[in-house]
Amino acid sequence: MQTKVNIEQALGKVGTISRQNPITSVPRIVEDDNVYAGKFVFEGTNKETQVKGVLAGATSVEGLAVFGYQMGQTLSNNLKINIGEEIRVVKKGYVFITSTTNANYKDKVWVKVEDGTIKTSSQETEEGFIDTGWRVETSAPANQVCEISNI
Repeated sequence: MQTKVNIEQALGKVGTISRQNPITSVPRIVEDDNVYAGKFVFEGTNKETQVKGVLAGATSVEGLAVFGYQMGQTLSNNLKINIGEEIRVVKKGYVFITSTTNANYKDKVWVKVEDGTIKTSSQETEEGFIDTGWRVETSAPANQVCEISNI
């Protein structure tokens, strides 16, 4: 007979804002087929209105894509955001993501601009990755939900 329930709940849902204070975000239109909630995005062709999920040669991120219901948005059971849809790009705040490596408190968050892979580490540089400016706020094992911040 079961005696305990809800003892190992997930920290949160990838691609969502984890805390409401403070938060800075902007709306953008998805320009390529590589944008996922909970992943970093880069400037699009029109820097004021569009974002891309990958951008070879990029040296900085535009922000982090998060879910935010928009009229006409295609609903699906995955984190992919379709081309032409509007998303919320968080520039400052707290967000849930997954990292391909163990995420430890205050680790730097790195992204590979060619494919969007996210990893965390305390190193000063990571070969093939750029520093996003975000840091781990709540630790987690590799490929599990962690919380990151950029305040």
